[in-house]
Amino acid sequence: MFKKARREKSFLKEFGLYIKEKRERSGLSQSEVAHELGYSSPQFISNFERGLCSPPLPALRELVDLYRLSRREVVDVLLKQQKRYLEAYFSGAERRRGSHIKLVSMGTRLRKVS
Repeated sequence: MFKKARREKSFLKEFGLYIKEKRERSGLSQSEVAHELGYSSPQFISNFERGLCSPPLPALRELVDLYRLSRREVVDVLLKQQKRYLEAYFSGAERRRGSHIKLVSMGTRLRKVS
C-alpha cells in the first residue's frame, strides 16, 4: 500500500514539475495563473505544481491554452507517465503471487477492490 501511494505521488509530482516549467516559460506567476483560472489564491497552482494534487480537467484545458501548449504534447506526457505508473503497479502485482487484483477506473486513478 505504501509503495502505491509513493508511485501516485511520484506521478503527480512529475506532472506538476512539467506544468511549472511550462508556466515559467510562459512568463506567468502563480498569482496570475490563479487569477486567470478564477481562483482567489495562488495556493491551488502551487499545490499541483508540487504534486500535492492534480488540476481538474477544465483547469487543465485552460492551462494548455494559457501556456500555449500543444494539446497533443500534454496528452503524450500524461500517457507516458500513466504507462510508467501502470507498469510499476503491475510488476508489483506480479510479485504478489496468488493475489487476485481487479482494477476499477476512478477518473485518472485506479483502486484495488476485493
